Amino acid sequence: VQRLRVRKSAPEAALARASAELCTRAFSETMSESRAAAARGATEGYLAARFEFECRSRGAERLAYPCVVAGGANATTLHYMHNDARLVPGEMVLMDAGASLHGYASDVTRTWPVSGEFSPGQRAVYDAVLAVNRQCIDACRADGSLSLAALHRLSLRWTFEQLVGLGILSSSDARASARLHRYYPHAVGHWLGLDVHDTPAVDTHTPLCAGMLVTVEPGLYFPRDDDQLPEWCRGIGVRIEDDVLIGDDGQPEVLTAGAPKDADEIEALVAAG
Repeated sequence: VQRLRVRKSAPEAALARASAELCTRAFSETMSESRAAAARGATEGYLAARFEFECRSRGAERLAYPCVVAGGANATTLHYMHNDARLVPGEMVLMDAGASLHGYASDVTRTWPVSGEFSPGQRAVYDAVLAVNRQCIDACRADGSLSLAALHRLSLRWTFEQLVGLGILSSSDARASARLHRYYPHAVGHWLGLDVHDTPAVDTHTPLCAGMLVTVEPGLYFPRDDDQLPEWCRGIGVRIEDDVLIGDDGQPEVLTAGAPKDADEIEALVAAG
């Protein structure tokens, strides 16, 4: 019964694709605008307003939830909602936003440098999160064993490996697990559909099957005041979130692929804008 409650029919899947498509196009337009916005001293709220305009102009009835637009170290605060700080050239901005189209929600997060170029430290953290995002998406297969809970455990392992590679954690550190959960403090994903979390009543240990729609959203958040961190990464927050539909063949279909997430593609888009 639980499986049936989260499986999408063909018409529902089509609406989910349409919601995701208009959302990703709105993201691309907003990302493209960010360089000029930062140059003229605009705030995070300007990008939120631009995103909503782009969504509504493409047919969305409303946003799926209030936008999170977090520039610089604000991105290290989960569910940051103020959206009132000025965009600062040289810093990154994390935007978590979605559209609602005929009742079906999309849910996307992208993180990018508002000036169009990652610093070496920003790029290192970004690429680490992107690697985990791609590994998790590839693992989203209806093989009868994988669940959201199992996917989260995989994401923890892969994130730990990335942090060791960055020199932020050590496998010999007795506190490594606690620090991992501090820097990656949320689940890797959730069900998606008529609501952004659709539905919490379905257990995350339910095996993935064809027709299910989930988010995949690993992240890393390094507080500015954490003296256990190398100075180069303090104040950096990155999350990359996609909407993934499990197809009839059991393979993952990334509905939000239209929003650039490769670092080089992001730099080209923002710089051109």
